[in-house]
Amino acid sequence: FVGEKGWGKSSLAAALHARGHGFLADDVVALNGMQPPQVLPAFPRLKLWPDAINLLENEPTRFPRLVTEVEKRNVRIHERFHGQPASLRCVYILDEADEPAVEPLTPLDALLALMPHSFAVRLNRISVGNGRVLHFKQLSELVKAVPVFRLRRPRSRTPFSTITELVEDHFCRNKRQDG
Repeated sequence: FVGEKGWGKSSLAAALHARGHGFLADDVVALNGMQPPQVLPAFPRLKLWPDAINLLENEPTRFPRLVTEVEKRNVRIHERFHGQPASLRCVYILDEADEPAVEPLTPLDALLALMPHSFAVRLNRISVGNGRVLHFKQLSELVKAVPVFRLRRPRSRTPFSTITELVEDHFCRNKRQDG
């Protein structure tokens, strides 16, 4: 899941994990250069705000704060954490809409949508020379190898079940079509 800060990427991952799906990473993911690309596992934890924990029918005070001054909580993942790389099957870019929907993106639209979310871009690590060219090539290869979809949803507190069921249904249909 890719999206702006505060759009619910971690909350959606937590909701899917609560429905029995595995977990690899939160916040930032690293991809290796394999074809097809693989997601490298990170730490077995989610960083969630209390309202997201409440929506998952849990008590926020059960989880320690990440830092004393902030209410965001450190939710450890004890079950279904995948400690090995996993194939990246698709990417969902979160976006706002009146009604939940999943729409495919062309490789060009996917490339343009992914560029601002690259950690290298955010850290300004590729601001000059060959770094930009290499990064552009890497993202181009990614969108050729992996389908990218826009996951549209209302910014209001749409029940997690609505969005998770939409993602599950879409992913299963997409997986069957790929063989």
